Amino acid sequence: MTAQALAALVLATALVVAPGSPSTRRRLSALQGQPRAEHDADARAALRRRWLAVVVGLSVGGCFIAFAPGSVLLGPVVAAVAWYGARWWLSRPVTPSEADPLVLAAAWDMLAACLKSGMPVPVAVRVAAERLSGRTRAALVEAADLLALGADPAVAWRSAADLPETTRLARAARGTARSGAALAHLVHELAVALRATATERAESLAQRAAVLISAPLGACFLPAFLCLGVAPVVVGLANGLLTTW
Repeated sequence: MTAQALAALVLATALVVAPGSPSTRRRLSALQGQPRAEHDADARAALRRRWLAVVVGLSVGGCFIAFAPGSVLLGPVVAAVAWYGARWWLSRPVTPSEADPLVLAAAWDMLAACLKSGMPVPVAVRVAAERLSGRTRAALVEAADLLALGADPAVAWRSAADLPETTRLARAARGTARSGAALAHLVHELAVALRATATERAESLAQRAAVLISAPLGACFLPAFLCLGVAPVVVGLANGLLTTW
């Protein structure tokens, strides 16, 4: 690599790596009410994504210059395009996955036990929410706060009804609030159903794994069988036919 190419790559690195002010990001996070621990985790994740994008850009630019020495001036452009593409790919929004069914079942068991012990519904929902995380926990905490303030159950469980993890619980809670039925029994049935679903999913994944494992074995042994078992027989028969003719 020539000195001009190295200088161009260094200049491109300086342009793409130049970070924003950490103090400015810290002030913005404080104004938004973001906890410091959560901000630090987000900052570390953003820094890892940034440097990974830089490594991708420099690698693509270096390979372009190495394989096309006559296009030294295009190396920084290719590096910048690769960096931007990698940064966009790493920063794209990811749809959050659903919570683990077994974790949800444990939370519903906790909720049922709290309700059977005579605990108020808002307190029991908040206790169950402590076993969860992410959007599921936020929806349950919101429902518990609204119920504690005396809101209508249809309004309190609105956010939880929009999530696939808690929609059945919200529907059951709304129904029991209108009919006066025991919510603890319905929550226990939800936990049993979730465990059955998790068992069926695990069995299907195990069967799929068995099929996927057999594919490489077949790909390895079938050519060997053809080469060592079938091919010699075919070649011998062909030689016999040729000698007779």
